[in-house]
Amino acid sequence: MAGLADHPWKRRFSSSRESLLEGFYRPALMDGVRYWRSTGYFTSRALLQVLDGVEQLVAATPDGRGHGQMRLITGVFLSRQDVAAIAGGAAAEQVLSNHMAQAFPFRRVQPGGESDEALGAELLAWLVDQGHLEIRVALPLHNGQVANDGAIFHAKEGIIEDRHGQRLAFAGSVNETPTGWSSNYESFTTFCSWRPGGE
Repeated sequence: MAGLADHPWKRRFSSSRESLLEGFYRPALMDGVRYWRSTGYFTSRALLQVLDGVEQLVAATPDGRGHGQMRLITGVFLSRQDVAAIAGGAAAEQVLSNHMAQAFPFRRVQPGGESDEALGAELLAWLVDQGHLEIRVALPLHNGQVANDGAIFHAKEGIIEDRHGQRLAFAGSVNETPTGWSSNYESFTTFCSWRPGGE
């Protein structure tokens, strides 16, 4: 069976030289069974760009039972009012839930529509419902309190694991958004577990 080690992954990818979507993201997900990702920004529409890769990730797992998994840690921008509400004693979970209802498109649309937002929302809801996607939201803390200076979680890294246990990691500038993968100028460096020193 093919795996990540069967691809000639470059050490550095740049959108100025190639399609990050076709040259990296889609083929990596096609061979993956697990995908861990941290990103400053996320939108469910990013998953639509690589729907075939997501389907492969979900279906092709080491145990053969179709339980591939994506785990995502994303940042979120909280207003000063949100931070003040948390500092004033409001439950952080409730403030965050209220913010997410406004900030993420899957909270505003009805599944079943034909728009990208609706389709992305439907896919996202299905992945979460079936246990294939777990999302966590990261909030920067200063001295144990939610940052009130506009700071956000902005790390952009990922690890994709195949059925053989080989891992392909990447770190750089790309967010988990359609523009991040296909429109913006972005670059990242890759690390391969099967190569000496991970390079």
